[in-house]
Amino acid sequence: MIQKKGIQIPVFLCFTLFPLIFTNYYFNITITKYRTFAILALCIFLMGIFYTIRDKVFPKFNKIMLCFLISCTISCLLSKWKWESFTGESGKHIGLVFLLLCGGAYFGITRYMTLSKWLKAAFPIILTLTCLMALIQFCGWDFLCFYENMAAGSFMMYISTFGHVDVFSAFLSIYLPVCLWLFCHSQKNIRLLYGISCLFGILGVFCSNSDSAYLGLGTSMAVLLVLSFRTPEKVLSYVYLLWIYSGTAIFWNVLPIMFPDQIRMQSRLTAFFTSSGTIMVVLCISVILYLWARHHMKSGHPFPKLYSRIICGILFILLFTICSAFIYFTWIDRETSLGMWENYLRYNEHWGSDRGYVWNWLTEFFADAPLSVKLFGTGPDTTTQVLYENFYQEMVQELGVYYASAHNEYLNYLVNIGLVGTIFYFALLISSLIQCVKKVHSDSFYGAIALAIVSYSVMATVNISQPITVPFIYLFIALAHIPISSQVKKESLI
Repeated sequence: MIQKKGIQIPVFLCFTLFPLIFTNYYFNITITKYRTFAILALCIFLMGIFYTIRDKVFPKFNKIMLCFLISCTISCLLSKWKWESFTGESGKHIGLVFLLLCGGAYFGITRYMTLSKWLKAAFPIILTLTCLMALIQFCGWDFLCFYENMAAGSFMMYISTFGHVDVFSAFLSIYLPVCLWLFCHSQKNIRLLYGISCLFGILGVFCSNSDSAYLGLGTSMAVLLVLSFRTPEKVLSYVYLLWIYSGTAIFWNVLPIMFPDQIRMQSRLTAFFTSSGTIMVVLCISVILYLWARHHMKSGHPFPKLYSRIICGILFILLFTICSAFIYFTWIDRETSLGMWENYLRYNEHWGSDRGYVWNWLTEFFADAPLSVKLFGTGPDTTTQVLYENFYQEMVQELGVYYASAHNEYLNYLVNIGLVGTIFYFALLISSLIQCVKKVHSDSFYGAIALAIVSYSVMATVNISQPITVPFIYLFIALAHIPISSQVKKESLI
């Protein structure tokens, strides 16, 4: 791979300027972010083309990404809403133009980009800044005047530089895993930076009051728990993360005392994960792990690989239990009151803040759709048109709310770009993880990339497709496919 330092600049701005930028506060946050990403992605692509022509080096383009973009193009050409599908202007601005821009950025990054120390340092800094802003807003201080001229009460659903709290939670689900991983796998001289960012990232999860943020955080912590049982040193790093979480939760409970009048209401899930009972359980587990790891370090005995398998088994049993409870209370016992867990363990139209409605509608639409739609969808970013054309009366009569997205990225892809495009998208995610696993022993940052992709992919099951955070998953896919530089020194990771 031929390295070009010039292309580092727009990529660096994608991970620094793009998350922070705004013009008219929350009133045009989506279009501002979209245009910013479009300009930066176009710069990355054009610089890649320039270097390719100038140096007369014509590297092959990833076949999976190429097939994905071709399938999306076919989907647009077959769509009954061709212009809307092309531009995305009637939906969430993630039409074919957006997807092609992501492909262009992928081309430039994978051909001429390297993982610089400045890029790696950007994640904890940006995460800390955005979460600090969220914390200040949650405590009732609108120091940047983001909430001026907003309708009374509506500001409760908007936070930081991302707008809606669910969008902010999507950002957390990709930046926080990077910092969590690097805290466990970095040298002691820079671990403090990542520790501080983890603290603020967890505070950001609490501030978001969004279930999807906990889904991303829980996924990251579960994966890290399994991987930490390779050496006692890694277990200790995980213990320190648990202590950061506990300390953050304790601090969170002090905030209502400090700001009794202006602080926002916390969700039931936030109250649960910051309760004294949860904190005590986490602390007890951390103390046991700490003593266990210290014992192994003093004894000098090798750390059995069986430990990781036992943890995987425990997590599998936990996941199986949750899934079984979900199936039981959804299809067998629909009468037993579940309290605060009703909206999690019993699927119905109101499941996931009324996501059940739109999931049922779109699933029904796809099942009845002709073969061409099943294969190539209705066109990128045409969910709004599908819902308005087929379920307008239901939205008016049953909800009084007009949906413009599936609130599930995979269902959104399935309806918009069909089975073909969705399969290629999953292939991109899987191939990215494989690439990271192959390279993680050469550069620990590939582990952070993999964890971020896994966390975001799980969170995406309940996420809104939009151009504020969706670009990050494509950028991370591109980072995963950057070839290892010959100048990178080998280092032990796990």
